[in-house]
Amino acid sequence: MIEAAPDSADYAPDLRRIALDFDPLEGVDLPVWDRKPCPTPLIPEFVDMPAGQHLYAVMDGARRGAVLGTNDLDCLDEDLGAVPLFDTGGAEDVQGPWLIDLGREGVARDRFLADFFAQFSGTRQGIFLRSAADAGELRAHLRGLLKVARGDAEEPRDFLRYWDPMVAAVLMDQAVMRPKRLERLCFSRSGAAIDWYVEEGAARFLHYHVGGDGPAMKARGPVHLDAEDEAAFQGLAYVALGGALAKWLFDAYPIGAPDAPRMDRIGRHLVAQGQRFGFGLKDEFSYLGHMSVHLGAWFFETGLFAPVMAVLADDAKARHKPLRGAFSQAWAGSYLPVVAAARAEMLADPLLADGPFLDHEGVGDLFKRHLPGPAHGDLRPLWRKAMAHARACDMPDELHPAAGLLTIFAGYRFYEDPLVCAGVLPDDPAAWQDVFSFVWNELKGESHG
Repeated sequence: MIEAAPDSADYAPDLRRIALDFDPLEGVDLPVWDRKPCPTPLIPEFVDMPAGQHLYAVMDGARRGAVLGTNDLDCLDEDLGAVPLFDTGGAEDVQGPWLIDLGREGVARDRFLADFFAQFSGTRQGIFLRSAADAGELRAHLRGLLKVARGDAEEPRDFLRYWDPMVAAVLMDQAVMRPKRLERLCFSRSGAAIDWYVEEGAARFLHYHVGGDGPAMKARGPVHLDAEDEAAFQGLAYVALGGALAKWLFDAYPIGAPDAPRMDRIGRHLVAQGQRFGFGLKDEFSYLGHMSVHLGAWFFETGLFAPVMAVLADDAKARHKPLRGAFSQAWAGSYLPVVAAARAEMLADPLLADGPFLDHEGVGDLFKRHLPGPAHGDLRPLWRKAMAHARACDMPDELHPAAGLLTIFAGYRFYEDPLVCAGVLPDDPAAWQDVFSFVWNELKGESHG
């Protein structure tokens, strides 16, 4: 639990991170009525709730129909109390945000939750709220948050998608040390407390809770954003960019199944590295993704692609244009075409019949047999870097030669490359073995569990 010291005696704000530690598809093969309503760590929050509390969901109307299917959910509207927040009388009402009253118990409630967590966890479908306020009062509270003002003197006019988990997390984090902001977000007009549950990826929920009672009031003022808020929300643009980049890569290249956690890791990596090089255009980030697919996500640390690095080190605008020519030049002058031509032959070598776990002498024999001549000039520095990083990240000694070999095929630091593996370092010898076996099977085109 992370606690923030309140600057008002009436509030005790805190943030808890709830690790779900579950397979998001757990039980998906079971009939929906036989599944658990939610992951075990959330049962005290969503099922065994305090007396008088109700659970609510807020999500786009365009997305809510996917949970249980449009027909099923529409049939359950009466039981779940699903109502739009907009009341314009037009299509905006249906497509915009909806408040879904999940109540305290019931078949419809459990089916909604089970379907959400089996299929949509981590996909930014919406947020959950828990409160003693009834649906009508909560809807009025949420409608008052739809528009924000930029500055105290302005009228609220900017639309705020606070039911997007990314936006909600920023909004709540910015409120933790501001009593008035907490009061506006976390208490209804009658003073009923409202707990926010926001997904942070596919495996963790953020729970925002404010203790104490809020003041009852007839009128509620709008949320006003200041310079600190603006800076925090600006980061969301990069999060959205990361999601768009990852989706494009999965659509454009055969790099595996586009599960939400992996897409998130790829997007965050590309955005972080693009910012490192001072990128300001989406096309620059996109071309970095293209190169990372072909050269490996950590190619810029190898020193083997000088034409590319010269462009990346420049601070000119629109670097995606010169990167195209530099990439072709770097590819043609590197070890990659040689390895690509010899790959099938190398993978079929009897030395590798039982996997890539060769000693140094065996790897040397493999190179001499299949990569003669100038190719060794490019491979030696890559091999040395691979060995140095293997030692630095506490890889088991027996895997060092295999790390060098697989680096040639899968790219430098392939084991923490989000386009190849999980994007995080293994934490024990068995996990290292699993990663190496996974990459080896991928290279050979074999199925694996």
